[in-house]
Amino acid sequence: MKKIYLRLLSTMLILSIAGCLKHEPMTFEEMYSGNLTEVSKIEIRHGNGELKEITDKSIINPWLDSIKDIIFEPSTNQDAGVGYI
Repeated sequence: MKKIYLRLLSTMLILSIAGCLKHEPMTFEEMYSGNLTEVSKIEIRHGNGELKEITDKSIINPWLDSIKDIIFEPSTNQDAGVGYI
């Protein structure tokens, strides 16, 4: 369990760093360094700290299919921001 959580945290960190280094539009699939078909859990944390975990592959796979081609465009203003992502 800790191994999966550490892997997810590492992936998110890599995505954050990669997003900062590359200032051109990218799809979610291009930003994600792993294989989307191997994703086994999605964690969503609300601003109040409440955690929602999704582990059902029949929910995860269609959701990933629906977002993999979304284009993320970096802001031209790269100043530090505040708040939740």
